[in-house]
Amino acid sequence: MSLFLLTFSVPDSIAQNENSSVSIVPGSSSPFNGEFYVPNIVTVSPNASVTWTNQDTSSHTITSGDFTTGPSGQFDSGLVNTGATFTHQFTTPGTHSYYCTIYPFMSGMVNVTSP
Repeated sequence: MSLFLLTFSVPDSIAQNENSSVSIVPGSSSPFNGEFYVPNIVTVSPNASVTWTNQDTSSHTITSGDFTTGPSGQFDSGLVNTGATFTHQFTTPGTHSYYCTIYPFMSGMVNVTSP
């Protein structure tokens, strides 16, 4: 009888964490940059926090909702200047979309798992 140990890794973009960090990458103000928020999707437990760090040379916002329907009112960072951070604690399970109101082609998602 043989035993097999099966291991796998979960990509950072969907890894579940108690707290997570997201980078607003250099060049994010250009729609041709290819990446804006890294990771673009994070999964956290209820009551965990996500911290965004602006590594771009332009100011950005982290605003709940999406560019087609506008802000949802759940959270809004205001202007986040170069090198600054914004942190939000997520208490409600579900999918929480966000975008930059200055550069609305930038969007991301936070998945909050059920307890």
